[in-house]
Amino acid sequence: MPDKIETLGFCITQKAWYASSLPESRQVDEVIVGRYEAHGDSTLSIMFEWPTSAEAEFTLASDAWEAIAVFSGLFGKLAQSDRSTITLDAFVALLLSLGFEDKTPYVDDDKTCP
Repeated sequence: MPDKIETLGFCITQKAWYASSLPESRQVDEVIVGRYEAHGDSTLSIMFEWPTSAEAEFTLASDAWEAIAVFSGLFGKLAQSDRSTITLDAFVALLLSLGFEDKTPYVDDDKTCP
């Protein structure tokens, strides 16, 4: 059996083709960072949000504690950042610089956020 090929990626939910159908509670700037298997399913994810305030928040499900270890490089870079500069755009640029793949479904296709 071949080894699982996993990549790290992210989805900007407000830029996805289905963003207008999200419930009002999800109408905030949001990036879902995940670990993806070769066929596209997310095996682990963490959600970063920018609610009405300028400061980011993140949500981690109790079954995803492993995310802290998997995304330790990301958390290390965030810890070194001036938190007032961590805007959505700056966060996406940081993810790309760390080798995360943009998996946002910009058009109606088979991709979905985790």
